[in-house]
Amino acid sequence: MQKLSLFFLLFIFFWDAALGQSDWVDSLQAAYDQRYGLDMLLHNGEKYTSEVNPIKGHPFWHDDHGFVGDIYLKGEVFKARDLRYNLNKQEFILSYTDYNRQAHQIILNSFVIDSVRTDGISFITHTHPEIPQRFVQLVFDGQLVCYISRKKDLNFESQGANIGYHYTGEIRNYYLVFDGTVRLFNRKGNFLKLFPKENRKEIRTFLSSEQIEFKKITVNELKDLIAYCERIIE
Repeated sequence: MQKLSLFFLLFIFFWDAALGQSDWVDSLQAAYDQRYGLDMLLHNGEKYTSEVNPIKGHPFWHDDHGFVGDIYLKGEVFKARDLRYNLNKQEFILSYTDYNRQAHQIILNSFVIDSVRTDGISFITHTHPEIPQRFVQLVFDGQLVCYISRKKDLNFESQGANIGYHYTGEIRNYYLVFDGTVRLFNRKGNFLKLFPKENRKEIRTFLSSEQIEFKKITVNELKDLIAYCERIIE
């Protein structure tokens, strides 16, 4: 009986020790992540290597220097990170400094990104095969859903003074999702055709009164336009 009691006490002792060690390891890992910011969910991408061939221009959104944005990954948010959005390859590149103060750049795993947000702009993933770009900017989300896709193409000039590869300027496409159907539009004519004939006159009047031109349309103008269209088709 004494041996059984001793065995039981030893079992409890080692079990508590094991739990204590596990808690210590967890707290140590949490402290490490908090200090160095190297969360494994975030820092699990592919190492980024910049272009080595002479290419004119750059493939990035906004500018070559990047921007500060919040990254949402599997429900977790990582605030104020240094990012660049490669419009040609549809990739987000994260710049960070490790615990040795060494600078790194990695391509984030696109399959775990929920969204990237900066200055009121939200880039999200989508499930529409009609939209070739992996990420889109969400403009309006209601009965009508509106997206902007952005890309830059890499072209080659074989003649003239500018022989070689160069990136185009930013190319935008606009998409409206209505009744589960994705429709592309880029000018007033094909935008009006997205709606029933009885609504087109009102929409045309709104475009004229607000002086909206599709070649120069801003995100706020587009948002107001889609909101107006949603009201009149209800």
